[in-house]
Amino acid sequence: MEIYLIRHTKPLIDKSICYGQTNVAIDDVGFNISIQSILSQLPDSTDVIYASPLIRCSLLASYLSEYKYNHLNVVYSDLLKEVDFGKWENNKWDDIDQVDLQIWMNDFVNKKPHGGENFIELHQRVKNFLDILTNQSFISVVIVTHAGVIRSILSHVNQTLLKDAFSIKCEYGSVIKLKLSGS
Repeated sequence: MEIYLIRHTKPLIDKSICYGQTNVAIDDVGFNISIQSILSQLPDSTDVIYASPLIRCSLLASYLSEYKYNHLNVVYSDLLKEVDFGKWENNKWDDIDQVDLQIWMNDFVNKKPHGGENFIELHQRVKNFLDILTNQSFISVVIVTHAGVIRSILSHVNQTLLKDAFSIKCEYGSVIKLKLSGS
């Protein structure tokens, strides 16, 4: 099956804020700049649109459903949400205890933000989603999600180490096409 991974467009939040699963609106200017490029990279038809239920993904998925795919239903999945930063959510990075932040940054794969999840847990969610997906008989799938999820999928498909996931470039509004074998 062909999979089109789309990262949401630029969110309407300052870069100094930690916002993994915080529900953040999109920047309308960024959306308008990105949408034509996104549309041009997608197939004319698709079997299904999956999306994170967070607003920055659901708005793009709804737009694609309405304007590209003839009102195709969007399937929302919590498995596609960004990493949960727990008590760090919606706080300035500079206001987070810098010792705790450094511990996490040194080993984000295994260490958890307070009350949140580590990258292994996000990766397990993503693998659960991929298991569900590969048991379907879809030819084309569009997925609107977050950078962490996209990096996790690419790490899984390319069999690279999770610790190297953040070296994968994933810009706002980017579309990555890949082929995935079903079971």
